[in-house]
Amino acid sequence: MIKKERFLIHAVILAVAGFVSRALGLLYAVPLYHIIGEEGNGYYGTAYEIYNMLLLITAYSMPMAISKIMSVYVAEKDYVNCKRLFRTCLFYVIVVGGIGAVVTYIFADSFVIAPAALSLRVMAPTIFFSGLLSVLRGYTQAHNTMVPTALSQIVEQIFNAICSIIFAYVLVGYATDNKTVNLPPTAYGAMGSALGTLIGVLVALTFMIIYIMLTRKSRKMLYQKNTSPYVVDSRNKPKEPEPYFTLFRVIFVYASPIILTSFLYNLCTTLDMKIFWDWALNNGYSQETAARVFGIFSRQYLVLINVPITIASAISSSMVPGLSVAFSSEDMTEVKFRISKAVRTVVLFAVPSVVGLSVLAKPIMQL
Repeated sequence: MIKKERFLIHAVILAVAGFVSRALGLLYAVPLYHIIGEEGNGYYGTAYEIYNMLLLITAYSMPMAISKIMSVYVAEKDYVNCKRLFRTCLFYVIVVGGIGAVVTYIFADSFVIAPAALSLRVMAPTIFFSGLLSVLRGYTQAHNTMVPTALSQIVEQIFNAICSIIFAYVLVGYATDNKTVNLPPTAYGAMGSALGTLIGVLVALTFMIIYIMLTRKSRKMLYQKNTSPYVVDSRNKPKEPEPYFTLFRVIFVYASPIILTSFLYNLCTTLDMKIFWDWALNNGYSQETAARVFGIFSRQYLVLINVPITIASAISSSMVPGLSVAFSSEDMTEVKFRISKAVRTVVLFAVPSVVGLSVLAKPIMQL
């Protein structure tokens, strides 16, 4: 019963952290809107769609994949394979995230229009650092604690909000006073907001590194019951550590479905962006007008409806480690309990959100 209560506590922790992060995002969007306007929001939103798509491919699946695989090793007190899996995941995101960052930076002008390319190039290194951050979050979640992930999300959003406002204000002023600038000042303001996103990720990454270093000794205590360096199988023979190639293949197998489903889910928004810009510019609308319209869609509508989605994602992430252990031990009663509780908790948030956003759409957007 204690384990079941802990599962609900972890779900609530991540859900609250997700809600607080999104609430902070909504709050700082107000002063940012007055600095860069709907046009700047349109440039930032355009760049963010490409950034988010590449982030899904390179880093999004890592926390769930590593927590699912490693939680079984943690339950078996298999310290050796935990370390090997951790190194494999780091190598994976360094390679894939590095390629994604380089491609984004080099081909930014091909992905989006020139004013949005400024923001996209700033977001390029964020893809790489987000990959590293996702591995560290998955590593702590595999050890059945959601607190570091929750705190890092809040810290990330706080620094993102503060730095986005400051850099947007400074760069808009710079572009307004500098007559040699050939792009609208709002494009530089959007780039300042992108800088805030990068700094937020760097601060969260630093937070996770410090946490993992400070808790290293206490985490090692989980594995001290082993008398041999490797876990013992059913025939009382020490298990050999998994080859790195096998671990990489397992990561790829578990990460691929998450990447595919997330990619297809978000592909619609990216296609909307590309279709909208092509249609608007080919039908006589100015770049500034198109940017303002897309800014309303991407930075007001999408940000708001993603609040309940974030809560649901947090709850699903919190159930992965315990669910993996229950599956590996063939405890189907525990599996059914966790799935049932997760679905009920998501519905508890989702239904009021649907009703509230439907009935109160106009006053909420005006606010």
